[in-house]
Amino acid sequence: YYGCTNTPNEGVKMHPYEVFREIHRIETEHRWLKGKSITGVADPAIWNSETGESIADVAAKLPSSAADGYGKPFFDVFKEAEFDFYKIDKGMFAPAEVVINDLTTGKIYKEGYVNVDLLKKSFGLDE
Repeated sequence: YYGCTNTPNEGVKMHPYEVFREIHRIETEHRWLKGKSITGVADPAIWNSETGESIADVAAKLPSSAADGYGKPFFDVFKEAEFDFYKIDKGMFAPAEVVINDLTTGKIYKEGYVNVDLLKKSFGLDE
């Protein structure tokens, strides 16, 4: 999702955070996409840093592993936030991994991962 104008090959030059916000909204609200792992391709424009950060740079910050509190039991994070969800780093609710396919070069950029050991620990299955 990049948005478009009436001029061919011209985007609306949205800031990367706006692009990801809208992609996230569509993927979590659309009845056919909600709850699914979505794999897709990206336009080479994601490497453009005209707005300060490229979409690819922002993607590196997206996985939950980049969040403050990652790896701690959620109760501890919640307690540190004085039991106020709004004080918790929003990154804690992010996807575990983000994958970007560069169609121009064929290179695949992957940020984050599913931490199976942490999942086991959180469900008390690590014993």
